[in-house]
Amino acid sequence: MNRFLLQAAFGLVLCPLLVAQQAASPAIAPAAQLAPAPPAEKASSPIVRIPMDTLLVLRLEERVSTANAKQGNKVRFTLVNDLAAGGRVVIPAGTSCYLTISKVWRATPKDPFLVAGIQFTAPKLDLGHGKMVRLTDLNYSQRHSGDGGISNSEAILMLIAAPIWLPSMLLQEAKAKRDVVTPKNWKPENEDTVYEAGHCFNYYFRRTVRIHMDN
Repeated sequence: MNRFLLQAAFGLVLCPLLVAQQAASPAIAPAAQLAPAPPAEKASSPIVRIPMDTLLVLRLEERVSTANAKQGNKVRFTLVNDLAAGGRVVIPAGTSCYLTISKVWRATPKDPFLVAGIQFTAPKLDLGHGKMVRLTDLNYSQRHSGDGGISNSEAILMLIAAPIWLPSMLLQEAKAKRDVVTPKNWKPENEDTVYEAGHCFNYYFRRTVRIHMDN
């Protein structure tokens, strides 16, 4: 009997202590709720290809003449057609750009029959992600054939026959230059070349280009 009363008294003393300890202890959340959320996967930019010989047409926006054009002058152009790749527009039509005059030539007393002309530095495109591409004014067939559209095989035949016709041609050219008499009031046989606003120039990709398209 005394033993039973002692155990009951001991229980009455410990119960308030256990209740107070449980109330003071913070609730522990399941471990799964404490783990940080996984970082969201960054969608990679799709890669598209711009085929070799893709055409860009640039329209001249101001009048340019060999009479006053100078090397280094900048001339404004506008892109006529969209540059598209993978069903998406990379550079829209109507985009303005400036090309630099790299060369101007006119007839001279030594070459009176030379046709005047202007050459522009081919445009350089910024396609994003550090991709810079320089275009060319020659298409694939022009780049892979000789001057004037001569094929590679024709060029080889001309080189084989060069020892026969080249000396004669050089002699005739030298004689023609000696016979040219330049008058004091000389004027060029061909007048200046004028490119009016609206004149279009074609430029091409010389190789296939891979670019990243932003989402």
